[in-house]
Amino acid sequence: VAASAAIGNRLLVAALKKASALSGFLQRVNEDSVFAVCAYFACVVNSVVPLVIALLVASTDRVTVTGSLAVNWLFQVLWMSMVTTELCGNLVPSWRYWSAYFWVRQSRYVSVREAEPLMTAPEFPIATRYVDLLHLLTLVCAMIAIDNASLESICAQCLLLFYCVYIYFFDKYAFLRINRQSYYTSPKLDSTVHYLCVVPLSTLFIFPLKGLLIQSMLWANAAIFAGNAVLFLVVVRICQKCCEPRRELSDIPYVEVASLMPYNFFNTNPVHVLRTLHFPSIVVPPI
Repeated sequence: VAASAAIGNRLLVAALKKASALSGFLQRVNEDSVFAVCAYFACVVNSVVPLVIALLVASTDRVTVTGSLAVNWLFQVLWMSMVTTELCGNLVPSWRYWSAYFWVRQSRYVSVREAEPLMTAPEFPIATRYVDLLHLLTLVCAMIAIDNASLESICAQCLLLFYCVYIYFFDKYAFLRINRQSYYTSPKLDSTVHYLCVVPLSTLFIFPLKGLLIQSMLWANAAIFAGNAVLFLVVVRICQKCCEPRRELSDIPYVEVASLMPYNFFNTNPVHVLRTLHFPSIVVPPI
């Protein structure tokens, strides 16, 4: 069942990625931001739906779902999600590349224009990586909030630590050596992820605060989660406002600023640099 939930998460991510690509966003950063929000909540809901169904069935039969059973389920979903994520992230691009490679080699009339898009490496899936890591972090935080002394909760924390180390080195190599470079016009995706981090952090802070309340209060965990979410949203907004870049307006012309700066738009743009070397007669601001 945990494997089916992990596979369902990958199918949901792929479907939402395709839907966001067909939605007609003018900027890529807006497309990825909407995809990250939808995919994250879809994966979280898909992972906890069996627990919700078990709670509903248990309430009708006058039985309870223990914390150990819930932690066991979340741990199974956690490691199966890691396995399916890495398998899909490595096997699917390899399959596409080698299928295109043999198709190009066997075709006698394929042109360069037709073959180049198929042989070009895909862009680095930074939005998908954000979703995967936030999903795993949410599962671990939920396990700690349910039963922090469980052996599975401790193993989940260690497993997530080693997985993050692996992700750091592997994604760094893939970003620099394998995937095609991608560019964003604004940090909106990072700002969106800052807000999404409110969910795992709010879940994690249920653990130290729920001991201060009466355990018989059924609404205590929900109230703590809502209060933490509001607090963290305010903190995120304040931090983003404090870190926003501010440009001072000045009357100094661009030509004068460009002559004093070691870098500007023209000497960092490869097209303009080549134009200066081969066509120096065209007058532009100083390089």
